[in-house]
Parts: sequence; C-alpha cells; structure tokens
Amino acid sequence: MNTLHSHLATALHDERRLAALREALPLGNSAHTDFDRLTNLAARVLRVPVTYISLIEADRQEVLSWHGSPQLAHHPSDSYSICTHMVASHEPIIIPVLREASAEIDSAPFIEQGFEAYLGFPLITGDGFVLGSFCALDTDAHAWSDDDIASLRDLAAAASTGLELWRDIHRRERVEAELHEYNARFASAFSNAAIGMALVGLDGRWIQVNPALCKLLGYEEAELMSIPFRNLTHPADLEKDMDNHQRMARGEQSTYRTEKRYIHKRGRLVWAELSVSLIYDVENQPLYIVSQIIDISARKQGEWERERLIEQLSEALDSVKVLQGLLPICSGCKKIRDDSGYWNQLEGYIQRYADVHFSHGICPSCVQKLYPDIADPAAKE
Repeated sequence: MNTLHSHLATALHDERRLAALREALPLGNSAHTDFDRLTNLAARVLRVPVTYISLIEADRQEVLSWHGSPQLAHHPSDSYSICTHMVASHEPIIIPVLREASAEIDSAPFIEQGFEAYLGFPLITGDGFVLGSFCALDTDAHAWSDDDIASLRDLAAAASTGLELWRDIHRRERVEAELHEYNARFASAFSNAAIGMALVGLDGRWIQVNPALCKLLGYEEAELMSIPFRNLTHPADLEKDMDNHQRMARGEQSTYRTEKRYIHKRGRLVWAELSVSLIYDVENQPLYIVSQIIDISARKQGEWERERLIEQLSEALDSVKVLQGLLPICSGCKKIRDDSGYWNQLEGYIQRYADVHFSHGICPSCVQKLYPDIADPAAKE
C-alpha cells in the first residue's frame, strides 16, 4: 500500500469519524425524501443523468439517495472509489474526462458503466469529519463550469446540514434515553433506600419523600408532604437548620451535614444525621435540595449510656481514698502528723484518708495492763 492509500485508510478507519457517521444515519422514508429532493435538483441544474449522495464507511459506501441509475460500484477494502479520496483530502474532485484521471484514482468502475465525467464534493461535519460525498456523473465528457461547481458545492452544503441535523436528533435521543435511564435508576434507588430521603424545595416544602422517611417520622406520605420540615424540627435545632437551608437556597453553599432532632408523629424525638446536597439547573441556578436522613437514635442512646457510665465510674474513683508514702508517727503516743503539722489520733487520720471505719475493742495485753483484776481473778484473792 502506497503512502496515499495508507493516509486514506487511516482517515477511513478513524473511530471519531465513524462515530459521527453512525450518528448521522437518517431514519425513516421522510428523511430519505429530503435527500432525494437534493439529488433530483442537482441532476436538473447540472443537466446530468446521475447524481447521488453516499455515506462512506470504513470499507464500503452506502448510497443514501440517487437520481438515475442506482447501480453504483461497490469496492473491496483494498481498492478505493473516487468518492473515498475526499475523506482524506477534504477537497472536491473535478474530472471532466474520466479516462484522463490521475492514476491514483480508480476510475475504471465508472468507465465500465458508461460514465465519462465526474464531479464530487465532500460532506463535511461541523467538527471537520467527511461522512460522505455528493457526486454527479455524466455519460459524456463534461467541462464542468464555475456555475456547475458552485451549484454542487451549495447542494453538498445543504446535504451536510441535513446530516448534521440527524446527528443532533440522534444525540438528543441518546441524551433523552440516558436521562430516562438515570431517572428510572434514581427513582428506584430513592424509593427502595433503607435510609430516609427527600427532595425539598427552596421554599422548605417537600417535593418528594420516600417510604423510609415516612416510617422514620411515623406519617403517611400524603400527610408528611403537607407538613413543612421546620414544623418537624426540634425548636432547639430550628434556627441552625433554617440558616443552613436559606444559605443553600441562595446558592451560598452546596452541601452540609449535621445532626438534628426530628419530632415523631407520636411526639418522641428522633435523632438523625442529615446530609444535604443542592441540585442546580442548566443555568447553574439552585433548583431543589436532596436530603438524606439516617436514624441515629440508637447511637445517641449508646453515647448517653456511655457518658453516664463514665460519670458513675468517675464518682466511684473520687470516693476511693488511698494511703501511701511515709507517715510521721509519734513513737510514744502513736499520733500521726498531717500535712498541716497537726498531730492526729491514729484512727482519726486513717479514717480521714481511707474509706474505713473503726470498731473499738481491747486486746488481751491491754486488759492485763489496764484491768489486772479482770485479767487475773486469783491475784485479787
């Protein structure tokens, strides 16, 4: 394959061009009728027997519309028709006498069908891809005039505009299909979410609530939809909640997360983690708010119980008194000197600094010493 054909093969197989070509394929008979009007007009204006519009794929041409003979040549992938050269060159091809055409151009298939002259313009998209060609064939040699060339150029531009229109239609249909699929997925995720979800208007009213949120707050859907969210918010959390909502409505912040208390239909408090995101319209203006509400009442209850346990432990530790270190004690009377320099009775000091109480009795030695009569009745006699 020579350099020219290598360059042409690259252009023909360009994935971006082929993607644009798939987008441009017209649908329905009415679309083809519009292109038929152009080929019929070209035949009258140029006074030729055959005109046609073709779409050029990687390895073949698809005739979209024709005037005159529909038996147009199809070429295998290792050969290139005259029209395909325009995919790489982006330039018209003007051949008054096919038998005198450049050797680089394979004009034999047209000559074999009895054609002697060729005029063709590329169909170029707005983003610069050649999708096909608008061509005229004459059975006689034809010195194409400036008017002939200008007329086919204008008709080719009209055909290109038509293909661009179909590209726009297909792109819009694809976007609509993707949007429909996205909306369906969102609706399913919204309805089946295990957590509470809501769409909230900038005025603070519900747009949509899911079953999980209804269950969390104890309301039926229609009943909940009629109550502004501020009426379901604990008074202590309302000011902060409304400030966040108004900032989002003004577009000053796009997300926030907080913990707040909702009021259940039965009057009890429901602690929740609220995550909020602002949705914008195509002009980047605030549209509505998506709220996700997770019930954290059990977690809060656990936190309160843990805090209460810590307080109880702290109180218990505070009540524990420990004696340690050196104690200055009198060797005679056994009093103990405290940090202030006062001498204290032994039992009083210990009782003050340790969680103990004394019960008084008397040991046998002291009985012998203090009460000898009681200790030894025989000695009394």
